[in-house]
Amino acid sequence: MSRDRGQLLLVGALALAISFVAVALILNSAIYTHNLASRSDGEEASATFARDARLNAGRALDHANRVNGPSGYSAVQTGFIDALGDLDAAVGRYGATDGRLVAVTHVAGSDAEGVRVADTVAGGSDFMPAYGDTNDWTVATGATVRSYDMRVQQSNLVDLSSTPNLDDLASLSTPPFVVEFDDGTTAYRVGIYDDSGITVLVSEVGSSDAVSCTVGTTTATVSFSEAELNNDPCEPLTVLESLDDTVTIRYLNPGSVTGSYKLVVDRVTPDGANGVGPFTHAVDAANHAYHCGNDGTVKATYNGQSGSYPRVTRAIYESRIRTTHDSARSTAAHEWRIAPHERVRPQTPRATSFVVAETANDNEFDVSWSVTDPNGDSVTVTAEVTEQGDDDSNPTKSISEGPVIVDDGEGPYTFRLTLSDGSGNTRTVTQTHAEDSDETGCPA
Repeated sequence: MSRDRGQLLLVGALALAISFVAVALILNSAIYTHNLASRSDGEEASATFARDARLNAGRALDHANRVNGPSGYSAVQTGFIDALGDLDAAVGRYGATDGRLVAVTHVAGSDAEGVRVADTVAGGSDFMPAYGDTNDWTVATGATVRSYDMRVQQSNLVDLSSTPNLDDLASLSTPPFVVEFDDGTTAYRVGIYDDSGITVLVSEVGSSDAVSCTVGTTTATVSFSEAELNNDPCEPLTVLESLDDTVTIRYLNPGSVTGSYKLVVDRVTPDGANGVGPFTHAVDAANHAYHCGNDGTVKATYNGQSGSYPRVTRAIYESRIRTTHDSARSTAAHEWRIAPHERVRPQTPRATSFVVAETANDNEFDVSWSVTDPNGDSVTVTAEVTEQGDDDSNPTKSISEGPVIVDDGEGPYTFRLTLSDGSGNTRTVTQTHAEDSDETGCPA
């Protein structure tokens, strides 16, 4: 069997393996055939194999997040590892027929947990939060984001014949839907409206400059991660790459759009029916100043993992695989980071858990946390609690893990973690609770 034919079989094996786990992947065989037929050098063949393996691993990861997320983190991990196992078995069989050792394996302990946020109602819906308010709201706060795209329908967008000032939406009689990205220093607004076609307008907050791109279709996909409008490059969206790795995302005028959206963020929320955890705590606090939970009445920003949309489910934000390609010409073994459709690679430490729970004792909470850093740096944690209604001259005090006694029980209490690494990156994670589960300030 020729070396080129062996390479073609490897590519075919990648597609075959992915089909075993029902991932929607169609390889462009004509392009791959041309590329592989023109390469006889072992290093180039190895690079092509590794590239294809990474592509398929990324799609397998997104598939596991979408399908297995409602069942919890362990189910996502199992689905992803099983897909890689099928991929490895297929390429191994075909590689052996040509005297090659080829393998694709999961790197144990490399999975970084995250959250998948989605509103993908069949036929589309508005982009309001679970509590059904048409006011502006926060989608994610202080998070690294990947795989972020939305599908919008032209018929339900605001029709504008002139370029709107996204800095002064209140002056417009019918303001458009806007997505705001803010890294704490710089903010961009992305307006989506109808101007003889679905139009995406991007401007920096505080600047009069604005640039746009338009597509003449009745529906379109806006990819913030890939800077594309309906799969074509949209140059204005590339400015989002200049923002820091952690951003806060807000929807303005969410009733002025119909469609669907989804994104994966690097914040977490523990397994459980209601999807309550650090991610939802932070979003609820941004929208209501309180952690609102979900006691069966829709009060929280998102529904739980098995509820209606919009909802949060568990996801793996990133993972790592190892590829091995051993032939007579070359031997190559590498580890690869898998985080498909990532806007900016994370640099900031994060809390993998942050639990604040009332105890049976008055004025007492039990607090615990765990943290990690994407670059393996050591993380320093500064933990504090502030009683917002306290008349004391120093209402903020340092705390440690374990039982925390708060002052007089009037509340509310804000628990805050400040995470710092040796490279100067910081992230703040907060929860605000009222004594005795009082949810004053949350939606009714």
